[in-house]
Amino acid sequence: MPSWLETLNREFAEDLRLPFVRVGGDEAQALAASAEVLVELVLRGVRFEEWWVGIGLGEVEEPLGPSSADSRGPAFYRAREAVELAKKSRYGFGILGDEETRARQISAALTFPAFLVQRRGPAEDSKSWEAVELAAAGLNQSEIGEKLGITRQAASQRLKVAAWEEEREGRWLACTLLTAAMDADARPQ
Repeated sequence: MPSWLETLNREFAEDLRLPFVRVGGDEAQALAASAEVLVELVLRGVRFEEWWVGIGLGEVEEPLGPSSADSRGPAFYRAREAVELAKKSRYGFGILGDEETRARQISAALTFPAFLVQRRGPAEDSKSWEAVELAAAGLNQSEIGEKLGITRQAASQRLKVAAWEEEREGRWLACTLLTAAMDADARPQ
């Protein structure tokens, strides 16, 4: 059975500049290539309550080391501090950057979908999760209904109860803000 690091690295390989590696004890670090992967990792952390997620905004020194443990730059240092912040937060994630306002905006944008994910409850206790996972994969309500053996209207109701549209909009906003931060950090100063 693969470890959770192997699972994350396999699933998100295309969205990581550097894969997850252990950096001490039960802590792991990676370098994300996209805002989408950051949002997904935060919300999975909220959903499964198995890990704290710290996001460090800022520059990374080039060339990168062979792993995130061997790489340097403010983003890596802030990510470690953000994990400590995450341990004190309601939803298990923290964001730190050189611009406090930007980090706070991203955190606020992630709080709403995090609230919805947490409210939905554990995956094994919620029929809504089945519909949400299929909607996230791009299926429409008719296709979701067909896959789950329910009507389109029942699929629509599950998505409504799960607040999928609201979560999707919150994800979009968080991705937009994170992308802007990542683009700003990549520009030469």
